[in-house]
Amino acid sequence: MATSAAYTRNLPEGATMEVLGDAYTGYIVNVARESGEEAVRIPPSISAKLKTHQVAGIRFMWENIIQSIRKVKSGDKGLGCILAHTMGLGKTFQVIAFLYTAMRSVDLGLRTALIVTPVNVLHNWRKEFMKWRPSEVKPLRIFMLEDVSRDRRTELLAKWRAKGGVFLIGYTAFRNLSLGKHVKDLHMAREIRSAFQDGPDILVCDEAHIIKNRRADTTQALKQVKCQRRIALTGSPLQNNLMEYYCMVDFVREGFLGSSHEFRNRFQNPIENGQHTNSTSVDVKIMNQRSHILYEQLKGFVQRMDMSVVKKDLPPKTVFVIAVKLSSLQRKLYKRFLDVHGFTNGKASNENMRRSFFAGYQALAQVDLYSLKLNDLHWC
Repeated sequence: MATSAAYTRNLPEGATMEVLGDAYTGYIVNVARESGEEAVRIPPSISAKLKTHQVAGIRFMWENIIQSIRKVKSGDKGLGCILAHTMGLGKTFQVIAFLYTAMRSVDLGLRTALIVTPVNVLHNWRKEFMKWRPSEVKPLRIFMLEDVSRDRRTELLAKWRAKGGVFLIGYTAFRNLSLGKHVKDLHMAREIRSAFQDGPDILVCDEAHIIKNRRADTTQALKQVKCQRRIALTGSPLQNNLMEYYCMVDFVREGFLGSSHEFRNRFQNPIENGQHTNSTSVDVKIMNQRSHILYEQLKGFVQRMDMSVVKKDLPPKTVFVIAVKLSSLQRKLYKRFLDVHGFTNGKASNENMRRSFFAGYQALAQVDLYSLKLNDLHWC
């Protein structure tokens, strides 16, 4: 269960638990609210399952996405944020809790959310929505392309826009449909493209480091979505590739870092120049200065967390090293492999060994797997 002590450092002097809420009544997301503004709470059934860092992540998204709505209406370009949490910290759960709070716990006029993910985690998102569904509010409708046949996709999208809810889609399908690819009916292609580009009130991109090339079709398709309330999720270290970092930031807040050319001259080149083994002390000094400036500029809408935030909740790491003797069957198979490839009679050359190293490794791994299956059949 989460505690609220971690948030008091950012509050005005004398702030109390009434400002923060708790797990039983629901954590409050709009901590820094204006005079007369009512507290907005995460549903208690979700709050009871949240960890401290997850509450911080939800409040971070609320501050960047919801409390900036007035700026969007006045024409501000891009009010998104990046949740850069290491894998395992529950980014999916945080987004689900945020969406239920923003779309069900209070009337903000936010009805539709579009979540674009790698196809291999698409079904996991649906399962997570079912798993964390709160008991206090009406469930969010979940839409997926596979729920209908190809010729009924426009009906599904129309239903999503009319009734509201969350549309889950993979990056490849979104790119193709949003750009009108592989759709023979031109009228249907226009309807689908319009639904994606004009439809969502909130856009969420999972594994957002996929947006690493400004000219790529996927990036172009995502940037054509008119919604400016954008959330990018990533678990990768953002400092590894500065141009990928730039693309992600430019997606959530277009133009914030200037053009790619300006970013390269101002940040990428000076930072990379100080990372070489032969970099001078001046290069290193400039690198540290530019890195600090970049961090300070982005910390308002980029939240980074690693596993250290849950270290105290995890049991100490214990490593067991167990040596297991080969079975008689495995020894026979290994010997047969060595005989066939000439290792036992000295015919195998060093060149052949280098060429076939990985193939041999995979073959021996199959020996282990095959012998395990035979043992399973024996016990059956």
